[in-house]
Amino acid sequence: MIDAILYIANFPALANYLKTHHPEMLERDPSGEVLQPPVVTGFARTYAAINGIELMVYARLKDAQAAQWRGMAGVRVLAEVPFDGPGTTDAVYAALFADPEAKAIYDRVYPHEPYTITDPDMGEIVITPPERFGAMAGG
Repeated sequence: MIDAILYIANFPALANYLKTHHPEMLERDPSGEVLQPPVVTGFARTYAAINGIELMVYARLKDAQAAQWRGMAGVRVLAEVPFDGPGTTDAVYAALFADPEAKAIYDRVYPHEPYTITDPDMGEIVITPPERFGAMAGG
């Protein structure tokens, strides 16, 4: 089993691919239609970080699932490590942050620089999103 951060450059294109080639991987409504927006099922994952049509998830995959996602058109594994209990999440993010190309994609899809909002009662508030957008329990 591995923990990985999966990157999809064009989620609508991936959803169409899955609908044709792996329809069992898309969640359906009670009438059997693909949910809108599409929801990929079949593995443990965090919520998706989305920017436009780009998407990332932190996933825990069985070996066969990992091989399937590694070979899927339009999917890139930004970082992965074997699941080994506590510390796995730290190892995934260390691998990701050590790869400048993967880190640039991560920063684009999940911007986490501080930003300011104005609250009518409290004035300006600086929001600093966490550096990590997700992690799995036990890792």
